[in-house]
Amino acid sequence: MHQYENWYHTKDEKKMAVDMLQWNLGCCGLNGPQDWVTFAPSMFRGTEVPNSCCFDPMIGASATCSLSGVTPPFTKGCAMAIEDTFRVYIGVIAGVTIGISVIQLIAACFACMLSNALYN
Repeated sequence: MHQYENWYHTKDEKKMAVDMLQWNLGCCGLNGPQDWVTFAPSMFRGTEVPNSCCFDPMIGASATCSLSGVTPPFTKGCAMAIEDTFRVYIGVIAGVTIGISVIQLIAACFACMLSNALYN
């Protein structure tokens, strides 16, 4: 989070990546919206956070929203949001992997039975 202040307003591709992450995962900052105020005070005055932290960001509108404004920011930190996303997908991947493994095991058993039947 400390590195955000060095490039958030100067490096478009990194800013876009952070903004997309925050908007798509519904998160704000690493541990919460307060991170933006704490670690990047020169960019965001007092209680402001990036527009991508807001529930309803307006394209082309101001680049910030307020912690106490009409459009409050997402409250979940991105570290927790990423962890939650991985938990969901790890379960799906594990289920598919186990399913494929069972199918291969059954196929191997049938191959052994077929081989045994052909040689007898």
